[in-house]
Amino acid sequence: MNKREQQKEHTRRKIFNCAIRLFMEHSYDTVKIKDITKAAQVSVGAFYYHFPSKENLIDEGYRLFDEELILAFERDRPASGIDTIEYIIYSQLQDVKHKGVEITAVFFKNQLGIIKPYLFDRERFFYTKLCENVDLVNQSEYPTDVIVDSFLRATRGTIYDWCLHNNSYDVVAMGMSELRILIDHYRLI
Repeated sequence: MNKREQQKEHTRRKIFNCAIRLFMEHSYDTVKIKDITKAAQVSVGAFYYHFPSKENLIDEGYRLFDEELILAFERDRPASGIDTIEYIIYSQLQDVKHKGVEITAVFFKNQLGIIKPYLFDRERFFYTKLCENVDLVNQSEYPTDVIVDSFLRATRGTIYDWCLHNNSYDVVAMGMSELRILIDHYRLI
């Protein structure tokens, strides 16, 4: 990455991080773009250069999660198959737990307003790595993408329920328990 690309990435992250901080201090709905640009010390034009709208900031969170997941994956090198499936879902749940209910709820709520959210991009590392590893252990009659989509619906449902119950249980333990039920259901080996 050249210096210009590094500066662009730095500014993008700075805007995102300031926005998330503001969303935590206030509510997402009350924070305006001008509040974000003031906190990040960038122009409104710089904001729109990096993000088409405030709602698109949420996609940045998923993109950054994928970047962190790639680095963690390279560092930890989980065994292929079930270990990698569990590693990826565990990482997702840990990230949500770390962010907390307030920010997670903002992420979920605002995904509904984005026409083609990054969350559902089938080219994401998160999704492709899940598919690759389910495919390695799938000996059922179900296609790999059906199984992966089932895992993701269950995980999103657990995260949503955790938000509704305001962090009243361990989202990681519950999500992993439900993942293992699905792994058994699909008879993945």
